[in-house]
Amino acid sequence: MRIRVLSVIVILLMLSSPVGPHEVDAGKMKLDAWFMSPSNASGHEVSSTGFDTSDWHPVEVPTTVLGGLVQNGVYGDLYSGENLAGVKGFQNILWRTEEMPEGSPFRNPWWFRTSFRSQNGKRAVLHLDGINYRADVWLNGASVAVGLVGPYQRFDMDVVLSKDNSLAVKIYPPEGMDPTFAWVDWNPTPPDRGMGLWSDVYLTFPDGVRIKNVQVMTDVDLQGADSASVSINADLFNSDVAERKCTLSGEIRGVPNSACGSEGDPRTISFSKEIIMKPGEETVALNSDDFPQLHLHDPWLWWPNSYGKQIFILWI
Repeated sequence: MRIRVLSVIVILLMLSSPVGPHEVDAGKMKLDAWFMSPSNASGHEVSSTGFDTSDWHPVEVPTTVLGGLVQNGVYGDLYSGENLAGVKGFQNILWRTEEMPEGSPFRNPWWFRTSFRSQNGKRAVLHLDGINYRADVWLNGASVAVGLVGPYQRFDMDVVLSKDNSLAVKIYPPEGMDPTFAWVDWNPTPPDRGMGLWSDVYLTFPDGVRIKNVQVMTDVDLQGADSASVSINADLFNSDVAERKCTLSGEIRGVPNSACGSEGDPRTISFSKEIIMKPGEETVALNSDDFPQLHLHDPWLWWPNSYGKQIFILWI
């Protein structure tokens, strides 16, 4: 049986002139030059300008805490010999049901800190695309977020930057059977259980309205699999104080062209919807009832591995 998923779907947000005054910013800034430590200092202290990190470990993010210690030579190559067993707090256990042992350097939270410069008063969105397992976020001495949870969640926070900025992320380790990715049955449990920043941390500067989340659903005819309908939900957020006029546009690429058969050049289906966005968040739905082109005939489907070519990509 083939898994019923469609080809390539691209979602774009196009902005026209705002209803009210605005400031245009664009671009992305990846945050580098991190330091990490199990410091007991408060979030206000760690995220304040001039905080001393001279005895902290410089690290490249993404990294786990244990990975950062390997970067600094505290531990050797964990894939060599019995180096992993020599890490303090290592447990030679099959099932990850126990808490970390007393005295483990990974039992308590670790701080990750970086500094960067920007235009004073510039509005931005701070993105954390991968934390493990919980996190508190501080910027320039003030709390931005508390209790972020989940390694597969992506978090974004609206912030206002200063000329000199200090960002601090307090990472808490998984506890007990928290659903994290720190263990599989053919791999030893890492002593830090994968705690850290395992994906990029970066800033974007959206022009008023941005896409926060997109959900794409396919409803395939289960009888003959010769037709399918696509539905799309997109969360839009307007950070302006004024209304914005924008267009949500999308494409489905890789659709078979019936004129030349399944081996011919695929065609692209386009769709768009104009929206007046009030300040705040709104969910926009697109479906085949309003856009007949989202009802497809003879769609290419996604075979399981080794049974056919995978052609599905989701690109936001």
